[in-house]
Amino acid sequence: MAFLTLEDTVGTMEVIVFPNLYDKFARINEERVLIVKGRVSIKEETNAVILADDLTTLENILNPGCDEPHVLLRLEESQRTPEIRNGLLNTFLKYMGSTKIIVENAEDGQRKSFPSKYNVTICDGLIREIANLIGENNIIVNK
Repeated sequence: MAFLTLEDTVGTMEVIVFPNLYDKFARINEERVLIVKGRVSIKEETNAVILADDLTTLENILNPGCDEPHVLLRLEESQRTPEIRNGLLNTFLKYMGSTKIIVENAEDGQRKSFPSKYNVTICDGLIREIANLIGENNIIVNK
């Protein structure tokens, strides 16, 4: 469980993070901008608090999945072909698991996550097969 103090240009407010959400929160760097979803609790003779239902970072909203374990694949335009896509999809299905796959366009940095049915288990075989398709330098593993 955690107690946070959120601050903006107007003031501060306490946020209560219950144990079921704490594991997700514990990985977030305290210097990042947080987005909190929750309910406001107001009781007599105490300040209002937010009971957090979900926490994420602004960075994760702008670049989905960046806070979670994932495999980032940087692809040049010349690599975004049907042949490479099909090869990647077959590889993902071969190494099914729980780690998200995100593709980033090398030219403009735009990112898109593959649907969760293509989540993978990170292992040497997976990395080797992806490297054969797009090159080792285009794979970034965030555990």
